[in-house]
Amino acid sequence: MLSQTRLALVLCQALKQGYLGAAYLSFGWFTPGWWQTTATPCTPAQITQMAEGFVGASLSYWRSDRDARLSCSASMTAGGFLSEWFARQGASFGDLSRRPENYTLAPHVSNQADGLCMYAQMLHELLINQGLPLSDLAARTRDAYAAVQDAFSRTDFEGVQGRVHFKPGSPDVRGSALIRQLQAGRMVDVASYNDGFVFEGRADLVFYYPGERFFAGPQGATSIAAPLAAFTACRGRQVLDFSANVCKDCPPNTEFVQVSGTCLCKAGFFKVPGGCQPCAAGSASRSPGATTCDPCEPGSNSSEGATRCTFCPRGTYAPNS
Repeated sequence: MLSQTRLALVLCQALKQGYLGAAYLSFGWFTPGWWQTTATPCTPAQITQMAEGFVGASLSYWRSDRDARLSCSASMTAGGFLSEWFARQGASFGDLSRRPENYTLAPHVSNQADGLCMYAQMLHELLINQGLPLSDLAARTRDAYAAVQDAFSRTDFEGVQGRVHFKPGSPDVRGSALIRQLQAGRMVDVASYNDGFVFEGRADLVFYYPGERFFAGPQGATSIAAPLAAFTACRGRQVLDFSANVCKDCPPNTEFVQVSGTCLCKAGFFKVPGGCQPCAAGSASRSPGATTCDPCEPGSNSSEGATRCTFCPRGTYAPNS
C-alpha cells in the first residue's frame, strides 16, 4: 500500500530510469487529481503521463443503491444522508476536493455513521430488549462483556455503506471494495468486489497486452466478472488473456518484463493503440515499454527500430540534426 505522495515519487523515479508503459496498482484512498502533484522532481505533466492506466482499490464507502432506507434513520435514505453531508460542507455531491477553509473532504463519514448505528443498535438490544442494567455495562463485568460481543456478532442493518453484518465466525464486518482506474486524466469507477471476490463491473477496464480493453457488458458487468479463483495462473513468460482465461505468449514486437509480469513494447519500438510501432529513423527507444521515441541528438542518427543513436563518422553529418 502506497500513499499518493509516495506513489507519485515511485512514478517519477520510474520515468527517470526509463521504465515506461507499466500499469501500477495500489490499495488506499487517493484524493482527486493526486497525479497533478508538485511534490516530486518531475513535472505534473510527467506524473500524469506515468500514472495513466493506474488501478487503485479502496473500501467502497458509499452504497450504490442510494434509495435504501437507513435502519437508524428510517426517514432518510443513504443518498439523502450523503447529500445533506456534502451540503453542510458547502460542496456539491461527490466533490471531495480541498475546501476554501483549507481542509479536504474524506469519505470516512460513512464509517462513522455506520459505527454509531452499530453501537446504538447494540445498546438498544441490551438495555431495552434484554433489560440489562446500565450499571452492569458501566461495571464492565464479564457477563456484560460477553453480552456486548454477542450483540455485535448479530449486527444486521442497512447503513450508509451498505448492509452491515458479520460473516459467521468472522471478526470483521462484511464489506466491498471499489476498483478505480485513471483513464484519460480522470479516475473512473471500473468495478467493485465483495468478500467473495466476485467482480461487478461498472465501466471498461483498460490494460496493456494481450487485450487493450475489457468491455462492460449489457448489465454493466465486465468480461472478467468471475471469482478470482476461476482465473488461470500463468507461468514462464506468458500472460493471461482475461476474456478467454488462457495463457498466451507475448504479441509480436513485445517482450515479457519479469518485474511487471506484462508484455511491453521491445526497445526500439513505442506504444500505439493496438500494438507497437518501430521508432522512425532519427529516433530511438532504449527500454521496453516506451510510449514515445527520443529524437537523436545533433551529430547522431539511427535507422528505423533503433535502440540507440550513433554518432556520425568523421566527415559526415546527420541530415536531421
